Amino acid sequence: KLATSAGGFDPLNSETGSWSVTKVTAHYERLFNYQTEVKAGAGFSGVSDAVNDFSFYPVADVSVTHNLFSGLDLKAHLSAAPSLKNMGRIYSENRFVDFNGQLQHQYEWRGLAEVQIEPVSGTTFTGGVSYQNIKNYLYYTRNNNVLNVGAQVPPILTERFYRLNFENANIFKLYGAFSQDLKADVIWIQADGAWQRPRLSNDEKIPFIESLSIKGTIAFRPFSQLVIEGWGEYVGSRDDSEGDEMSSFINLGGRFEISLNDRVGVYGKLVNLLDEEYELWQGYPERGFQGYIGITYLF
Repeated sequence: KLATSAGGFDPLNSETGSWSVTKVTAHYERLFNYQTEVKAGAGFSGVSDAVNDFSFYPVADVSVTHNLFSGLDLKAHLSAAPSLKNMGRIYSENRFVDFNGQLQHQYEWRGLAEVQIEPVSGTTFTGGVSYQNIKNYLYYTRNNNVLNVGAQVPPILTERFYRLNFENANIFKLYGAFSQDLKADVIWIQADGAWQRPRLSNDEKIPFIESLSIKGTIAFRPFSQLVIEGWGEYVGSRDDSEGDEMSSFINLGGRFEISLNDRVGVYGKLVNLLDEEYELWQGYPERGFQGYIGITYLF
């Protein structure tokens, strides 16, 4: 299998930089004794970007799932691959980045061990541990300057934007999840949580990454055309890029969708029901309570 992606970026303070990621892999799948499923892929990848020399990397993606007995599955997964976040992905993650940094690729090794238990039909518990070792991990720090400092006119920016940084990092994570169909296709709940230890190569915390997060959702379908859903999220405290602690927060929301016919529907959404004041990125408060309503039409 051959896969390739390429692009370019034109920063404000330097020349246009191009990048490419090409992977060549072979794949293998087999089911042993109707209990153990093996999926494996291996190959190599060639990567270039505006900062680093052209590099070759081994690529691997191996997963093994073993059904110990009915209702209990064990899973192990190992992967290694390079990647590069383009500016679209970066802005979806942090919309306050500046235009001054060149893009660099990262290379990640990831290992995972997981257990999934289904004691009764419709009830599932999942738990696991994972470890990531990442070369050139992308993280954000806040700038100390504005665009036209020292000019005769007032500075263009009254707030400092964020710059791109790349450093080796590792992330150790413990996670768990629960799902329950209280009544199949009518009412169901699910929740998941994770504790992680995100560290840069100097053992400092990765800025703006929480150690603890918990999410929960409940959904209700009273009849086939209507779905009502509510959710809650807790995000633990984080450190900003100067090492100061940012507060934890809770975000509650809900939505509904109703189909009027095969093509037309109505939806509504409520976000931040508690009107909580919080920041994902230091210096830029997120919006308070929000409500949306709209119409969907399928062509």
